[in-house]
Amino acid sequence: MSSHQEKLFIVSSVRCPSVLIELQPLSDEDSATLFTEHDNSLENELVSELVRVCGGIPLVICTVLTILRTENPENFARRLSTSSSRLLIEELNPGFITNEDRIDKCLEVCFNRLSQENQDVLAKISTFPHRLTEDQFIAVFKSPPGGLDLRTCMNGMKHSSLVRFDRRSCQYFVDSFIRKFISLMPQHKEAKLVFIRHYSDLAITLCEQFLSQDSKSAIERYRNEKENIREAMTWCGDDHPELDQTTREHCIRCFTKSAVFLAKMMRKQEFESLFSKVSYRCRYDMHLYSACLTSIGMKIVLGCACTPHICVRALYRAKCFLSRADEIQSSLTAIDDATRAQCLSKLGFCFVREGYAETGYGLLNQALKLRKERSEYSMKDEDKVLLAACHNDLAGSVEDIISVFSITLI
Repeated sequence: MSSHQEKLFIVSSVRCPSVLIELQPLSDEDSATLFTEHDNSLENELVSELVRVCGGIPLVICTVLTILRTENPENFARRLSTSSSRLLIEELNPGFITNEDRIDKCLEVCFNRLSQENQDVLAKISTFPHRLTEDQFIAVFKSPPGGLDLRTCMNGMKHSSLVRFDRRSCQYFVDSFIRKFISLMPQHKEAKLVFIRHYSDLAITLCEQFLSQDSKSAIERYRNEKENIREAMTWCGDDHPELDQTTREHCIRCFTKSAVFLAKMMRKQEFESLFSKVSYRCRYDMHLYSACLTSIGMKIVLGCACTPHICVRALYRAKCFLSRADEIQSSLTAIDDATRAQCLSKLGFCFVREGYAETGYGLLNQALKLRKERSEYSMKDEDKVLLAACHNDLAGSVEDIISVFSITLI
């Protein structure tokens, strides 16, 4: 054996320990620096939006920088921000990039390297719009497939840089671009349906808890889950062909039943936007549609911050929704009495405030009768609370009449 061959043999016999290195994505600051160094004419807001879309993934950032050489930055950023998952992938895989350098091909290689079990877990993680804890994962999906240990699955994907972990909050999250890519995988569809059903059912649970003596716990849990509940509502309201109508209607029914609670927890614009979307999706189901209209009208009444009484603009808008809901419900042979009472109570309140006391009190009395009948045979705390709310509407209407009468005397 020659000396040269001997040296090669010695080198090849040495065993070097291997260490797994977790590749962290770039920070927002470093990502922004790449954009500004490439083109210092980009405005800060535009850079921030591009950084958000890219998720700190160097390959995505470099691809965007390449495309920006021939694209209008503002138009391109707008398209990226508003594109669906599939269109976003297509936008970032232009024809002039070689096949092996395309982002979808790179992510596909990484995804295919995972075991089938880890692919399923990653698809489930990607159903969460933001961060999640292990407890949240287990609450929605029970346990990983095949009896695998969840922590082991998570660690494997962390080392693959597909999932990130925040040690302080003990939360996992997937970068937005990777999450959108995973949403195109077949495993994602079934996982998303489980996610949506879980959080629509949770909304009812929290509503019942809120209308009991344990309202504080309901509020605290809602704050931890609000992004996920909003995601479930958004999916029900958006155009997702993979969401079958049966599941969509079940979830919308849950959200309308928990509308009293959601109205207390959500901002006015957020509540109206979400319920307007879901109402459009169930516009041919008169029971669900009228329940959505009732919920929107209720929130407008409750959300008006004008003092000492509801303002004219809010009164007009609320009455439009509630009158339409009343018209529909009056034509139905069977209607949920809780929804019906809510509509009559808030519409009666509006009529009294508008000066039509006789009509308004007639509706309020109908609502009060429905609430009383329900609370007499129901042992639930929520029915007693809703009866009290109906009395509150009646009391508020009486206060309005007294105020108007006092002004007339003056």
